[in-house]
Amino acid sequence: MATLTDIGQLITKDPHSNRPVITGTRTSVRRIAGLFNQGNNAEEIARRLNHLTITQIYAALTFEIFIEFILIGLRKDKIIQESF
Repeated sequence: MATLTDIGQLITKDPHSNRPVITGTRTSVRRIAGLFNQGNNAEEIARRLNHLTITQIYAALTFEIFIEFILIGLRKDKIIQESF
């Protein structure tokens, strides 16, 4: 049976950089997304960053996709508003 995890417990804001990081680490969501964008899958990232769990990797990737979705929507809304 699958276990649900609250992504808010896995991703927090680093008090020094104000960037999203994996809770309890200094590993940024951006670093994980960068490794993914370089062609690494979640399992490869987890092996490379062996202090993180696969759940933490997927939480970071989900968070990054969500933020991109929000930003794309905001840009699209702005373009539509400026067109009229």
